[in-house]
Amino acid sequence: MTEVWSRYHLILIGFAVALPVAVLAVLLRARALTTPAHPTGPAPPAQPADPTPARPAGLATPAQSTSPAPATPVQPAGAAAAAPVTRHSLWYAVCEVAAVYGTLPWLAMTLTPDPGAPRRIQPVPLHDLAALAGAPAQTVAVQLIGNVLVFAAAGFFLPLRFAWLRSLPRVVLLAALGSALIETVQYVAELGRVSSVDDVLVNAVGAGLFALASRPLWARRSTVDDADQPGRAPARR
Repeated sequence: MTEVWSRYHLILIGFAVALPVAVLAVLLRARALTTPAHPTGPAPPAQPADPTPARPAGLATPAQSTSPAPATPVQPAGAAAAAPVTRHSLWYAVCEVAAVYGTLPWLAMTLTPDPGAPRRIQPVPLHDLAALAGAPAQTVAVQLIGNVLVFAAAGFFLPLRFAWLRSLPRVVLLAALGSALIETVQYVAELGRVSSVDDVLVNAVGAGLFALASRPLWARRSTVDDADQPGRAPARR
């Protein structure tokens, strides 16, 4: 763990320092997701025509001459923005920010250059995982746990936020595509890291495991997608 700290201490410190910023982002996002309520009832009936006979121009009726027209109330500026944050909007914001906040540090670690090391590609599945069999326990823990957690936050929170992601194959596929993009960047940017297909497999499995952990909440937490389309059929699980 000493090696991990010496190599990634700035990222870990930044992750901890950014927590208040994440909380502020949740509040701002929840405010942005909150929309003021608008009346949706039927339109008021049309007013009947005035039966009073028309008067010559220039002559005012007694009502007009004795009582002024009532003033129309003016809505204060910013009244719409003062709408309270709803519980659902706050939950949506938590899911979005947590998915990003929990993923960025791992992305930063995977894209940290290794000076002096040559770039390599390992396209054979399970080759690197098999090589860990004889490695020290600390190395195994760092490699496996780190790769499992890369998309853990995204796999847990995104299905709670978006109805179309409430499907284990979709979560795994999305994580695999994201991991493949990371491995490609590592190689193209010559970061001195191994672009391995095993990293893609473990990243995708990690996202799938955490999606399974949040699956009991999928049916209990409605999303914006569901609210916007109340007649929509439930997403496949």
